[in-house]
Amino acid sequence: VFHHNEWSSILLAVCFSGGIFLAAVIAYHTETFIRNETDYDDFASEEEPQKRGSTSGYSKERHKIESWLLTEKPYLMPSFQQLDVMDRFGYGRNKVSKIFNLEFKQSFSEYVNQLRIQEAIAIMQANPELSLKHIAYSVGYNSQETFCRSFTKLVGQAPSDFRNNHL
Repeated sequence: VFHHNEWSSILLAVCFSGGIFLAAVIAYHTETFIRNETDYDDFASEEEPQKRGSTSGYSKERHKIESWLLTEKPYLMPSFQQLDVMDRFGYGRNKVSKIFNLEFKQSFSEYVNQLRIQEAIAIMQANPELSLKHIAYSVGYNSQETFCRSFTKLVGQAPSDFRNNHL
């Protein structure tokens, strides 16, 4: 049987623990919201691009992203996503979308697929004996079917036809 003082201590500990948990949940959701939705550069005036000398105003950001993508090749990981770019550079979702749409002239996923297919062609040329499935997985696709669909869309022919006609 608990005495009055013991119940008070237990109640205090439970309330304190609950408060810490609640604070952690609020902090997590606030940080996630800020990372995903808020980027103060997105609220710049419309005159800013002319001041920077770029048509969209994001040429420095494009260069940073492009250098990282081409040197470290994170797009070869199947789990690579726009959130990785956001985390790497501290940009919000809106800013990353603008950079790709205005500077790269395509969406994030279109650009990543382009890089993956370019890599696949280089692998095919260097190692023509490799299976399409092996190539698909090595350039970041989760399935051979998705790889073939992307390849055909970008190159204009299936990877097997490309291999037969060009290698």
